[in-house]
Amino acid sequence: MSWPSMPTIALVVDIIASHPEHDIVIGIDTLGKEELLIHISRVLNIKIWVWPERLQTMHILRFHDTFTTKTSLTRV
Repeated sequence: MSWPSMPTIALVVDIIASHPEHDIVIGIDTLGKEELLIHISRVLNIKIWVWPERLQTMHILRFHDTFTTKTSLTRV
């Protein structure tokens, strides 16, 4: 079974959605958790903040509208 599983992803989205007044930090130290971030972005209709180096990688992977380096555009 790969991480994160869909039930785990759904739980994370539910937690984020139930705390709209909070900023959310998700530690992503390696590639492989993009599915989690993309699902959060799509379900909640928000961009995901990443470091500039990670944004370059996400653009290479063709995720142009999901991620941002501007903290003012998102809370995740």
